[in-house]
Amino acid sequence: MKDYSLYSINLDCYLVLVRKVAPLFAVRVAATAALVIAATLVSPRVSGAAPLVHMVGWETAQAGDAGPVDTKALVSSRGVGVFFSPKDGATYRVYRHDRTNGRRFVPYGEPVTFHDGGVLDTQDPYDPASASDSGWMYDATYDYLIYIDPNVTRYEEYYYLVWSSWDRDQVGHPISDPNTYLNGYVVAPAFPQAPAHGEKMFGASFKNDFCCSGVSLTMPQPSSG
Repeated sequence: MKDYSLYSINLDCYLVLVRKVAPLFAVRVAATAALVIAATLVSPRVSGAAPLVHMVGWETAQAGDAGPVDTKALVSSRGVGVFFSPKDGATYRVYRHDRTNGRRFVPYGEPVTFHDGGVLDTQDPYDPASASDSGWMYDATYDYLIYIDPNVTRYEEYYYLVWSSWDRDQVGHPISDPNTYLNGYVVAPAFPQAPAHGEKMFGASFKNDFCCSGVSLTMPQPSSG
């Protein structure tokens, strides 16, 4: 009669080996899958674009960790004004969301370096005499640096953020592209509509330089007096 005891012992060893190795194999497969998924999420879905490398701490960053914390968007008959409180010596640039790919923001207009006293160093100053002009201006009454974007369509949605040369990630690395640290920026929405005649604009000097009528849709009006 054939002795099956050897087969039984070998089978028992095989089962023990499977119980020990299978979980390790499953963990390795899961880890590999996670890396593939993460790489897919991090890389932009734009043909020909280089993959994004996220800055340290981007996943735990909160709005205001980078860029001006008080970034707002004001709708006017001349378009959208993106405004914020500037700091002396800082360089700023407005980014507007890419309307062909809402996952990204693209540089918009020219950068500006702000100096105390309202001195602006930029190739793109705002000309209030031109109804279609874009560019930078300073409102001394409220100490706001403002970028004027006239290239908007009524009843469309627009989103802006402001990059600063002082922006750093959570370990102090400079941020050259805000798309790598989006969680850390305040994104200001704007929804251009037909201006409501007779309604008060935000700020006397802003009213004189930017528009004669309209109302902010994204921030409260200051009380008079």
